Amino acid sequence: METAKRIQAIFGYSRIIVLLVILALCWFGMNGML
Repeated sequence: METAKRIQAIFGYSRIIVLLVILALCWFGMNGML
């Protein structure tokens, strides 16, 4: 059960990081910085 909780926590954090990266890319693209 411990490993399952760790895996869920890692997936939760990675999802948040992916969302932040996508938002940052969209924001930079809209500002014409890319």
